[in-house]
Amino acid sequence: MIVWTNQPYVVYQKLMRTGSVSCDPQKSDNLNSTILESNRIFQRAYTWMTEQLRAKVGPAPAGVTYPIWAWYRQNFTHRRPDFRERHDYADQVCIELDITEEDILLSDFSAWHFVLNDWYNNDATNEKEWEEKER
Repeated sequence: MIVWTNQPYVVYQKLMRTGSVSCDPQKSDNLNSTILESNRIFQRAYTWMTEQLRAKVGPAPAGVTYPIWAWYRQNFTHRRPDFRERHDYADQVCIELDITEEDILLSDFSAWHFVLNDWYNNDATNEKEWEEKER
C-alpha cells in the first residue's frame, strides 16, 4: 500500500543514511507543546491511536514508541499530499512509503479530531439512525 508522509528534511536524510526512521517523541511539536493542556490532550489521543495500531498489527519494533502519520488519500483520491495545501515544515519533504496492508492502520483525519478533542462520535448515516442511537 502506497502512503505518503510529510517530514522535515532531516528525517529524509536519516532515512537515506540508516534505511529506517521512526517518530522521535522528543522532536514532535504535537507531543511537546509548550501549552501543557495541549500536550496532555495530544499525548492521550496519540497513545489511543498507537494502541489501535498495536491491536491490529502487534507490538511495535524495539525502540519505537509512536507511529509515523502518513496519508493514503486526500480529498477522496489516492494521491500524495500537495505542499500548496499542506505545509507542516519549512524544509518539508514528502516521503513515499510502500507498506503492507497488514502493517498499517488507516484512520479518518476528520474522525481523528473526535478522539483528539474527546468529542462524541455518533456513526449514524441518517437522521433516523441518529435518533435511534441517541436513545
